[in-house]
Amino acid sequence: MALSIRTINDMQMICSVGKLKSYDAFLTFKIEIESMLKQFVAEHQLLRIYFIKAYPINSYVLGYLFKLHDIDKIKIEIVVDDLRLFMFFEEIDLIEFFQIKIMEA
Repeated sequence: MALSIRTINDMQMICSVGKLKSYDAFLTFKIEIESMLKQFVAEHQLLRIYFIKAYPINSYVLGYLFKLHDIDKIKIEIVVDDLRLFMFFEEIDLIEFFQIKIMEA
């Protein structure tokens, strides 16, 4: 799992490449995203995350995204590259909540 900031289709986003299945992977994700968060949100007024090859995603990541949205009041958009991950978000009724889009990597 690695995080980077990329511009794709005129949208700047934080890209997370790789599965986030374990608690250790989540902790690494959280530490890396927190190091980018303030500057990214200040520049874009939202957090746009592109999950690449991330299926399946664990509940720790979902909980953290909810915390950023509900407690920290950060607008979040999620982009995924996998139909299975998109369908997962659809099954738990989060497509509109996180404005989830699907886009090929």
